[in-house]
Amino acid sequence: MRPSLERTDTWRRATERTFKDAALAEIRSVEEILRSWDPIGVMPGAFAPRDEYDSGCTVAALAAHLERLGVETMGIGLSSAAGQAHSLRFATQIITRLRPVSSEAEPPK
Repeated sequence: MRPSLERTDTWRRATERTFKDAALAEIRSVEEILRSWDPIGVMPGAFAPRDEYDSGCTVAALAAHLERLGVETMGIGLSSAAGQAHSLRFATQIITRLRPVSSEAEPPK
């Protein structure tokens, strides 16, 4: 007996949700480690805003870091204009996704 399409779709959505939940849990665990790093001793979440260290990265700095990871850590070869553009595109997507829109970041006064 073949499973119905509805049952298969329900299983697929549940599986996707499980993978998404697992990925978010991993991201949160890494965030917690990074927040405990606290090199200037402001204790994000206790004495400073929880996102104290979230805004210190620029698109250019992240793009350079991604490019360095590709070239030095992954050994993809020399840096090129195409590689730099690729890194910049993804750095822009990451920073855009992580930074709240300014109108959403602060409640109206």
